[in-house]
Amino acid sequence: MRNKLLLVISITSILNAQDLPTTIQEVINTNPVILERLKNYNSIKEDITSAESGYYPKLDISIGAGYENSRRKDYAGVTTLSDHQNNPINKLGLGVYQNALTYTQNLFNGFATTYKVKQQEHRTASAAYSYVEK
Repeated sequence: MRNKLLLVISITSILNAQDLPTTIQEVINTNPVILERLKNYNSIKEDITSAESGYYPKLDISIGAGYENSRRKDYAGVTTLSDHQNNPINKLGLGVYQNALTYTQNLFNGFATTYKVKQQEHRTASAAYSYVEK
């Protein structure tokens, strides 16, 4: 009887067993410490791209629109604004529109971009070692 029970237990444990690669993959996909380190590594790896952007030119556009309400008097208190017929007016409303297109190319900044890229690469290597560490 005891041998039969031992045989049944060993057969059920063999049938429920997982192979090693499946078990390892399940642990990697579900362990919160490993997932945190992987996300940390991926975010630091993206910082390399951000540091390399210093090599490229930048094109900035700015657009603004609004309304300006002006009241102007000189030091004697006399209104200095006038309409088209030179009649003095106390306040003036103006539509304001602004736009600008700026192109910036980095010529030399004391090797700052080069060292930023190297720094981010070393941070990425450190995060990779932290990911594999424990």
